[in-house]
Amino acid sequence: MVSQSTQPTIPKPPKRPPIREYRAAVGLIASGWSMLERQIEGTIWDLAGLHPDLGICVTSQLQSARAKLIAVEGLVLVRTKSEDLAKQVRRFMNDIEGPTRKRNRIIHDPMTYWKGEGVFFVRTHLDRGVHRRIEVVELDDLKRFLKKSMS
Repeated sequence: MVSQSTQPTIPKPPKRPPIREYRAAVGLIASGWSMLERQIEGTIWDLAGLHPDLGICVTSQLQSARAKLIAVEGLVLVRTKSEDLAKQVRRFMNDIEGPTRKRNRIIHDPMTYWKGEGVFFVRTHLDRGVHRRIEVVELDDLKRFLKKSMS
């Protein structure tokens, strides 16, 4: 029989914030990005000369910020004939490509909580290759991304 004093002790895992704090951060990221996409949609409506009700019929079919910005670029060229302005739209589109990919993973990958172990994303996606893994989610990383992407 093993005495109580010789049994190995199991270390306690680090205290993690409650899952609701992670979910709140994901919600703020989703909400912030939806505002960005709504501003892009409004730009399309203005450039196309559409009443918002008609514009919604068009832009609701464009599912990504990239698709919407391609529409903005085309409308800028048609309306203004300004290649410089079109280049600014393309530059913005390229600048947000990386953050958009990260946002998509944060919003669309399932998040799970294992008591005592932390919060994890289940990564399964096709983005320049097949990806399938489990990844630790740090609340501070979500907060940093939120702050950086909304600035």
